[in-house]
Amino acid sequence: MIQGSLITGLIGSNLTKNKDKYSLNELSFSAFEVPLFILKSIINNPIIDLKSFDKQLKQNQNGLFKNNYAIASSELVITFFPLLIYNYQNFSEFSDELKLFKRIFLPSKLNDNSLDIFIVMINLIVNKQLNFISISSQVISDLNTNDEKNINQLKLIDELITNHLPLVKVEEKLSLNVDEDSLAICQSIYSFFSFPHNIENCLKRSTYFSQQSEKTAILTGYLLGLYHGYPNIPYQWRKSLELNPKIKEIEILTQKLVANWQGKMDN
Repeated sequence: MIQGSLITGLIGSNLTKNKDKYSLNELSFSAFEVPLFILKSIINNPIIDLKSFDKQLKQNQNGLFKNNYAIASSELVITFFPLLIYNYQNFSEFSDELKLFKRIFLPSKLNDNSLDIFIVMINLIVNKQLNFISISSQVISDLNTNDEKNINQLKLIDELITNHLPLVKVEEKLSLNVDEDSLAICQSIYSFFSFPHNIENCLKRSTYFSQQSEKTAILTGYLLGLYHGYPNIPYQWRKSLELNPKIKEIEILTQKLVANWQGKMDN
């Protein structure tokens, strides 16, 4: 699952840079330097204390971290995805730790619940509880919030999927109703639920948003890869990637992460 997530997210990132949306001959890993650094840090120190982990990242940044981490919830999810998924569990049990996580890594946006929404999505997929009937009814029941803004955003995504609107109309409605910081997260959830069983079509379509297309494609890739796993990534994409040494490194790192989980999750 984790290998599938990272590599499908990587594919999404590269599809946004590729005009024909097919070739993956020249891969860019620029969006994944920090997630891979964090993945290695977790493997080296499996018992994560968030405060000490914050210090470790700052002491060992090697030029990767500038300023204060991510500046938006979507960027934080992309950057810290290995840490979020490593700590997956029942959302209510994770809520106190999540508050600490947000105070440390997202201090300017403590009331932004889009990060919480994405974590609920992760938990639903990993625990094999996800259905595709309604996004809002599943996610809202697990969210520890009465924030009407977030609830209305989820209901809007349900409505957009039900009405089968063209992408340009979808983007128009999301842009009007979703903050810029959360836009890529909402666009990725919409993309994933629109074509959940067709990785290729779903991921390619996610690259056509005019705003925050790379972030949207990476997050869509995370969800698709988590749901389907690495073996179900389209063959032509896996064939293009399999000889790349960085891909092999991701495979080895995710295997070590799964070993740290003691069998909680498949790779």
